Amino acid sequence: MRSGLPSWRPGPSAATAAANGAGWRSRGRWSQHLEFRVSGSAESALAALRERGIARPDSFAVGARVTVPLHEHAASAALAVIDAERLRVSEIATRVPTLDDVYLEMTGQRLSN
Repeated sequence: MRSGLPSWRPGPSAATAAANGAGWRSRGRWSQHLEFRVSGSAESALAALRERGIARPDSFAVGARVTVPLHEHAASAALAVIDAERLRVSEIATRVPTLDDVYLEMTGQRLSN
């Protein structure tokens, strides 16, 4: 029975699309972020990623946590540098940027809590 409305067909879920690298957040200006916790100096770890061309000026370290927007790089390229530099990492993850990340990039200021 057709009601005159277009039929709806399910497509891939947002989670599936994100896992496959689809969508605005995984490419271009607001790419995925790599975050990891390092034993030792987070600033030294960040410097190593910068020297290898993975980390840009928008990458930062707070305490033992390093955050690196990946831009055009694959996470595997960053992992290869982490491995080659023999960085001791206790946790690591990729994530899409948060609203705070986007606001920080656009304004240079963090959202208040």
